[in-house]
Amino acid sequence: MGEHIEGEPDLHAADFLDKIGLSAHALITPDGNIIHCREDYETAWHAKGFNKDSLGIEFLVPGIHTYGSFMERIKTPYITDEQLKAGLWQIKVWVERYNINNIKRHSELSPGRKFDPGDGFDMNLFIQET
Repeated sequence: MGEHIEGEPDLHAADFLDKIGLSAHALITPDGNIIHCREDYETAWHAKGFNKDSLGIEFLVPGIHTYGSFMERIKTPYITDEQLKAGLWQIKVWVERYNINNIKRHSELSPGRKFDPGDGFDMNLFIQET
């Protein structure tokens, strides 16, 4: 990894994910915008072994990062209030629409391979709010 795209990261995140063979159904920007990258019924490449029967959401980390700086950044709180509000809204829509009762982090689906969303994402709060 180790590469990054110059410029406004929110505008390039979907293209960058595609470039490295990944995707998500929705990206949540730090200012609370939701970027839909796939239709709900389309497969997104976000969680190996779970892509065909799950919806993927990514909370973008502010700034421009290499893989190493990203891994360091997700160890500390990075979610903005706007981002949390938008992400919760999107998850609630999906939970209601598809009767979802199991929300997992990448790190739970693929331990040792995936490390996001990291300790900087309060998963307990997120689950309580959904």
